[in-house]
Parts: sequence; C-alpha cells; structure tokens
Amino acid sequence: MTKIITRSFFVLGLAAIAAYGFSCNPIQSLQDKASEKVAEGLLGQATGGKVDLSEDGTAVTYKDNKTGDTVAYGENVKIPDDFPKDASIYPGSKATNVSISRDADKGAVAILTTEDAVAKVMDWYKNEFKSWEETQNMTINGTEYREYQKGNKKVSFNISSETTDGKSTTAIMITYGEDNPAPSEE
Repeated sequence: MTKIITRSFFVLGLAAIAAYGFSCNPIQSLQDKASEKVAEGLLGQATGGKVDLSEDGTAVTYKDNKTGDTVAYGENVKIPDDFPKDASIYPGSKATNVSISRDADKGAVAILTTEDAVAKVMDWYKNEFKSWEETQNMTINGTEYREYQKGNKKVSFNISSETTDGKSTTAIMITYGEDNPAPSEE
C-alpha cells in the first residue's frame, strides 16, 4: 500500500506540472490534443507506466506497466469497473482520488466528496456494513472512523466535514484490503 501512496504523490506532482503548462499556452485550442499526447508520453516514460490526462485537464490516471496498479487524481475521477464491490461507494459522491493495488495485497483506496452531512453518510455506511463485524469505532474532533471485517476482507473509512466560504463538504476516505491466507503446510 505504501508503494501506491508514494507513486500517487509522484504522479500527482508530474500531473500538476503538465496541467500548469497547458493553462499557460495562448493557442491552447489548437494544441490541446497534441500537448496531451506528448505530456502523456513523457510522463509515461518518466514513470515506467501508462499516463492518461483527461481532455479537460482536470484528472490524471497512472497505470504501472509491471503490476497493473492504478492511481487517479482529479476533480471527478471515474471509479474503475474493477474497484472492489465490498468497498461501497457512497451514492452521488464524487471521487477525487482512486488507487488500486492488484498484487498480493489486493488493496484499494478512494477519496470521495459529497454535500450530504456526516451523520447521513455515517447512517448509510452503518446500514451498508450491518452484516460485517465492526472491529473499530472512533469519533475524534468530528471525524468518524469505522473499520469492518468479513472473512479475510477489511474495509475502513474516515468521514469528516469541512466548511469553506459557508459551504459544507463531507469527505470520505474508504480503504479496502484483503489479508492473504497463511500458506498451507504440506
């Protein structure tokens, strides 16, 4: 999971530099597609993976060629089809970060935002995980943290609210992981 986070910050930094370059171009409408492909190619070479910048410059997706791991950042990132179904995505929320580890860890992380209140989001998740064992439950300074387990699967989430310019936004960070069963002794 650490390698996903490390790559995430690296790719995010590169994407920010590329996006800044696009916004400074006075003839952007003529060069957008070519610039996007060049930036994707350069970033792909630098990272050893496949980089995809959205056409509007609001999102970047990185896929590691060796492991298949993916990281995506942006204003409204698409949740990949292979994102674990047990890591329930809050209805109507927008994803700003999605990471999937496809190696032995089989982990995933999504950061979501919604205009719904923390209490409403918490009630939805409590209902969503009512058949799972709740292994941790904390509330610290208005941030709700829960962890659930079912078999070898673990799901945890943090839910917090932030008010900026009089507008409240609720952030949800959901983390999914699978414990690998111990190797059998023969």
